[in-house]
Amino acid sequence: MTATKGVTGSSSVRILIVEDEGLIALDLQERLCHLGYRIAGIARGGAEAIAVATAEEPDLVLMDIKLEGEMDGVTAATRIREHLHLPVIYITSYTDETTLERAKLAEPLGYIVKPFTDEELHRCIEIARYRHAAERRVEEQREWLDLVLHSMAEAVVATDEMGRIRLLNPTAEQLLGWTEAEARGHLFTEVVRFTDPYSPVMADPIGLALHARIPVQGGRFQLQARNREDCLVEVSTSTIGKGGSVSGGILVFRNITQRLQVEQELQLARRMDSLGRLAGGIAHEFNNLLTVILGVSSAGIADATASDAQQGRFGLIAQAAEKAGTLTRKLLALGRKQVLSPRPVDVNVLLHDMYHMMRTVLRESVDIQIEAHASQSWVMADRQQLEDAVLNIFLNARDAVADGGRVEIRTDNALLPDGAGGTKGGEAVRIAISDNGAGMSPEVIARIFEPFFTTKVESRGSGLGLASAHGFISQSGGSIQVRSKPGEGSTLTILLPVYEMGAPSEYEVARKPHAASGLYHVLLVEDDELLRTLEIDILAASGMVVRQAADGLAALNLLLASPEEFDLVVVDVVMPKLSGVEFAQRALAIRPDLRVLFVSGYAEDQVQLAAFPAGAAAFLQKPFNPVALTGAIATLLAGRTYQKKKAGLPI
Repeated sequence: MTATKGVTGSSSVRILIVEDEGLIALDLQERLCHLGYRIAGIARGGAEAIAVATAEEPDLVLMDIKLEGEMDGVTAATRIREHLHLPVIYITSYTDETTLERAKLAEPLGYIVKPFTDEELHRCIEIARYRHAAERRVEEQREWLDLVLHSMAEAVVATDEMGRIRLLNPTAEQLLGWTEAEARGHLFTEVVRFTDPYSPVMADPIGLALHARIPVQGGRFQLQARNREDCLVEVSTSTIGKGGSVSGGILVFRNITQRLQVEQELQLARRMDSLGRLAGGIAHEFNNLLTVILGVSSAGIADATASDAQQGRFGLIAQAAEKAGTLTRKLLALGRKQVLSPRPVDVNVLLHDMYHMMRTVLRESVDIQIEAHASQSWVMADRQQLEDAVLNIFLNARDAVADGGRVEIRTDNALLPDGAGGTKGGEAVRIAISDNGAGMSPEVIARIFEPFFTTKVESRGSGLGLASAHGFISQSGGSIQVRSKPGEGSTLTILLPVYEMGAPSEYEVARKPHAASGLYHVLLVEDDELLRTLEIDILAASGMVVRQAADGLAALNLLLASPEEFDLVVVDVVMPKLSGVEFAQRALAIRPDLRVLFVSGYAEDQVQLAAFPAGAAAFLQKPFNPVALTGAIATLLAGRTYQKKKAGLPI
């Protein structure tokens, strides 16, 4: 070997020498030190080279190809390269093709043939170090990009120019049901099966990008995954290439099924809120008219001078008014404005009690099965309204199944979801009502809770059943979920917050109204003239002295003029000039012992009772008949503790 002066390397570079001939190894050591390099060690065989490289972690390995022992330089270099990622330079006297081909297996960064000069050795080492540093930078960049791909919430698929899969990130693997190793080399359409959301037509967005140069941005497709449930995805594509040439394609997509469900629920909630406001306003005015109709028909029925035929006609009018009242309650439920009487209800017991009724409305060829598995089965709800909601859903399930079909009702416990797909943290009682009927299309599911929407013939439904059930459940702090596919049946699930106090106590105490007696002075505040006239007649017929006002401000002036005159105020909540609640607050400030009976058809009005002293106020829902009005007054006045001297009545 020939030495050359004037060439120096970096003194921080540590080199491992692997040479089985001792004199050559010492010569290499001397020459490397002369060039300014440091020696990390000298190994004479392949196994020793691996051990020293592992322990010393040199910056570079000078490896003789031919070594004594079982492991030659090629095998040792290959293992060092694979496991320790160190640059290797071969030093050898052999230049035959067989040796060179084997040497390539270790992907060496240099190859120097004996004999060589110091300059050649130095140049080979520095080039190897530069190439190794460049490879490490590329590898680090590749690792960083790989980390980015693995961290993305979106699925990423990359193909070559022919549409063959080259890359899947973990999100894509999860959604597609393919591993990257399985998919690599397959055509895109063999791995990623997209269809139009509303038809079975197959779609190939990568093909459009690669061959037609038409990228897809924000397209929506149905993904038919491998061994996974289908889902709706949003897709974007682009091509890879330079200067107009295309060398591959990129497809990025995400599962938007849950997001669309939330969006649909939000849109439905907004529509329901708007319709509910309209329905609530109509129901409020309609209730006033119904109260008049019920009052007049009740008086006609009770009229002893009326003939049987006349009393029968009045009875029909009263029945029609009662049915109309039921319809207005559904409208109020739609708008979440109905008056509820929540109390603890055991859902498991409720379904058990409803079983025989549900069985009677089923065809004999249709089976019903109830499985009550909820360990915490108490909820705080209006029992009658909850029965109606379950029955409405059950009847829809019944109508969906053919002869030989089945309806299943199951209870268990789950977490109550919010609008964002998460949970509120509270446990819920889940009532799942399933059928094996024809199922529903996405278009029907999107409108299932809309008022007056129905797929039944006109004579079999008004389209308010599910809408009112949705309103009641929402008003009670719960939610309804729908899962259905054409041909696969449907499941409607009610979720209501668990009532953790257990069995009720005071809630189950029946409160019987006291009979009204004696002469009481009543201030009646009602802006509807027809209803006000009827209420005056009812109160006067019960022996009460009535003064009237058409708005809250006029009523307040009457009270201020004669504060001791009145025992009771009957006031509509929705009033011009001064609302019923505001009037009652001012009235009680003037007369703390005054009693107030609110009348309205809105649910939130009943909540206002919490702002008044216990026993000072009560609520009566419209529409009501005369007996309900006098009974509510009697119950409210039964708690009075002062003597009514004007009538000479006892306390």
